[in-house]
Amino acid sequence: AMCLQQDGKIILSGYSNVNSTFYTTTTRYNNDASLSVPIVTDYSFLLYPNPATNQLTINLGGLQAEQVSIYNVDGKLLSQTKQPANNSIDISNLATGVYIAEVIVREAVQRVRWVKM
Repeated sequence: AMCLQQDGKIILSGYSNVNSTFYTTTTRYNNDASLSVPIVTDYSFLLYPNPATNQLTINLGGLQAEQVSIYNVDGKLLSQTKQPANNSIDISNLATGVYIAEVIVREAVQRVRWVKM
């Protein structure tokens, strides 16, 4: 997906599914004329395991998640954790089903669908 922000910066986002593991990336292009080349800020993360049973872990390449929100497929917010310890979320209280994890790191927001077993 691509979007043009109000400040003129371009955001590109995409994902791939390799053996039920979702890899996502978001790139923000900051066009600064004084540098003559675009600055690229790239945030990639890996959400695992998928399917999950008790715990969901987000690998952000050493970065700390600012917030992780869990939604059901109807878009209802079920939980929200600010700066989760070790970038992990306890999901043991959720029923079996499909959910969406929304991860915020710096100015990037990523959403990934995952399965609770």
